[in-house]
Amino acid sequence: MLRASIVALGAIVLWVAGCADDLPVVGGDATLPQDIADVTAPDLASDADVAVAPDVPLVVRCSLFERNCDGRCTDLSADRTHCGACDRRCADGMACVAGTCQARCGDGQMLCGDRCVDTRFDSVDCGACGNRCALGQVCNGGRCAATCDGAGAGVVECRVVDGERYCADTRVDRSNCGRCGSLCPLGQVCVASTCQISCPPGQINCAGACVNTAIDREHCGACGMRCPAGQVCSMGACTLDCAAPLLAWGLSGSRWDPARRGPAWFAPVPASLVEFVVVWAWHAPSLHHAARHSAVGAVAEQASFLASGLLLWL
Repeated sequence: MLRASIVALGAIVLWVAGCADDLPVVGGDATLPQDIADVTAPDLASDADVAVAPDVPLVVRCSLFERNCDGRCTDLSADRTHCGACDRRCADGMACVAGTCQARCGDGQMLCGDRCVDTRFDSVDCGACGNRCALGQVCNGGRCAATCDGAGAGVVECRVVDGERYCADTRVDRSNCGRCGSLCPLGQVCVASTCQISCPPGQINCAGACVNTAIDREHCGACGMRCPAGQVCSMGACTLDCAAPLLAWGLSGSRWDPARRGPAWFAPVPASLVEFVVVWAWHAPSLHHAARHSAVGAVAEQASFLASGLLLWL
């Protein structure tokens, strides 16, 4: 009996020794299994015990004359990639002037990257594109300086929403027209400290509308110069619409055709030159005034237009 007990005890000892490599040793140096060693304290906690920070949207604060376009403060009046509205891009070669795409930047501005800027007072492009002033400085007359002193009449120091200082010419700055923070509406520019409509090249502002005085019957040659009934505006002067070509058609080839007597004068080049001189001669201030305010002047103007027109059409 004693012998059987000893044999059984020895078997148990051998079995325990053979399995020791697979069991963790309390207080020893044995390595934990990988699936247990990789568990960290947060992993062991339940979802209810973990506080997750909510997504906080980034607040972009822009000045009064800027808009938030794709998380960036943008001047819709001068940025050709956001002209007049976010993501409204001007065509290649075009600039954004007062929120409309035009062939070039406004007077006193130049295109730096995608913006029309006044390099006299722009701290990012001071004096030249890419010349950024140091923090705390302003752009004064195209040079980085500490203050706006000595910049000239109409130039004052203004501040944007975050307190940054800058110099502004209140006579022409549409973001500070007349005073700091006085923003002109889109489509208008600042002229002599007042907001006015912005017209593309070749047009002028007549009573709040952009017109081409070279062809506009209501404003022919100048604002308010209306052509009489039956006349059109050509090259800035009122002239009869169909009289010259109809008379030329009636006279051509007949015995009263003047081209038969002096064909050299009716050649295309001399005839075009004569008409050009006659039409533009009536643009001279004195002749233009006489044609608009005197019956004799109006008759003389139209007679010369008719004669030059016949010369060209015959």
